[in-house]
Amino acid sequence: MVEKITGESSFTNDPSRGNIVENLVSLPENIHPPCMLPDRMTADVLIESYFANTISLIAIFNRHEFEAEVASCYTNPLRADSRFLCLLNLTMAIGLILATPEPGTVEDAIVRSIRDQTHDQAEIFFRSAKCLANPLDNIEETDFWSVQALSLITVYMLAASRRNTAYSFHGMAVRSAIAIGLHRNEAMVKLPPDEIELRCNIWKSLYVLDRFIAAALGRPTAISDNDCTDAALKDSVMPPLIAPIETSGLASSSAASHGSSSTTAGGSDPVDNNFGFDTTVRSCRIIGLILRKMYARRRVSSRVTLDIAKQCRVWQREIGDSLRWKRAVQSAEAVAAGQPPLLSRAQSIAILHVNLMYCHGVILLTRPFYLFLVQIDRRNPAYRREFGRFFQDISKNGSIKVSNSVVNDQSTGTESVVTSVSRITGVSGLAKLNGLGNRFSPLMRARSEKFAENCIVASYQTIAMIHQARTEKYLTQRDPFIV
Repeated sequence: MVEKITGESSFTNDPSRGNIVENLVSLPENIHPPCMLPDRMTADVLIESYFANTISLIAIFNRHEFEAEVASCYTNPLRADSRFLCLLNLTMAIGLILATPEPGTVEDAIVRSIRDQTHDQAEIFFRSAKCLANPLDNIEETDFWSVQALSLITVYMLAASRRNTAYSFHGMAVRSAIAIGLHRNEAMVKLPPDEIELRCNIWKSLYVLDRFIAAALGRPTAISDNDCTDAALKDSVMPPLIAPIETSGLASSSAASHGSSSTTAGGSDPVDNNFGFDTTVRSCRIIGLILRKMYARRRVSSRVTLDIAKQCRVWQREIGDSLRWKRAVQSAEAVAAGQPPLLSRAQSIAILHVNLMYCHGVILLTRPFYLFLVQIDRRNPAYRREFGRFFQDISKNGSIKVSNSVVNDQSTGTESVVTSVSRITGVSGLAKLNGLGNRFSPLMRARSEKFAENCIVASYQTIAMIHQARTEKYLTQRDPFIV
């Protein structure tokens, strides 16, 4: 496709174009993992970076138990379990590769001193973890620890731009999790409540990773909604197969998953890593439905799209106030006015992750209609003029608000209203152009235009959210989920 448009070049004639090329990292010959653990302060900084930058996306540990084990490890390192040391090194590897501390702080100085070294310390942490206890050595005797380790390796590979390797490790993690029954609540009925919650969190983490990797790489999902129970996902709000979200019990669920874990920027307690986690899972369930109903069948139905769009609007309406993007906007305005921020750094990152995942789903849902209009644009000069004016309107106004939009107004957290001209939202204008053939009805063209507008709006809002995160200096470095 590129060669047809631009002609031959070194890019189109690359001999490796048919191969999978990963970002490989080499270490100096004088470094032989496993290496010693860093000092306690450095370890605490990297662990905090891990939890802060993966908040609302994955929950592999019970944080309090993990930090207690870290304290025990540093108190008596000779008695530290090699399997826990593997998890600790993987955690620090992810924390280092994602770390973006506030400039001028002690944490920033520590991270800079590590990154100024001639070798990649994150890769050393990763290889040390594999030397201490490699989950692949006893893959035939899989257990709960191996699922944790494989899940962490998947996240590290995503952050290190080795997405194909991440896909492979994630597949092993999912199969290991299924083997020990994490996908079924029946396998956990006799376990203590804390362990049940941890196992459900790991399964939900694998679910989020599965939908994200499938959408990013264009590959089949490894987890089927039909094979796992809703109790395993611990989601009483969203029934099976993305049926309409019931309002009964929603307020209490939102308060439990959002309000109770929320803390102010000045609070002494760290933000619960489950903050926004269930909301992300619901977004990924919608993304999975899009992949299964549209992309797997390689056929787009406007009726199916409208049904999924209803789920997006319900998600948008029922999201907890603590996760709406307007909170991040208000916090930024408070800082600009010389006041303390309204949100902690971890809360801001969680809100960014949750809203970006939603926008990714909207783009995935509406992109086929946008590409359909682009294809018509290339075929018909008259349509090209009208479509060009449409993009000029967007560039001039910064955004377009559409009736029945599946994208929410991120500045206020409310649904968009009609402000666009009739030639864009109605059947008139673009939809009544002649010369396009009789294959597509005016109604279908009108629907395609509305979905295409939502695709562009979601793209603009994605850019705006990432730009604000960068301006406020909490945009995570090398975050694979920010695309």
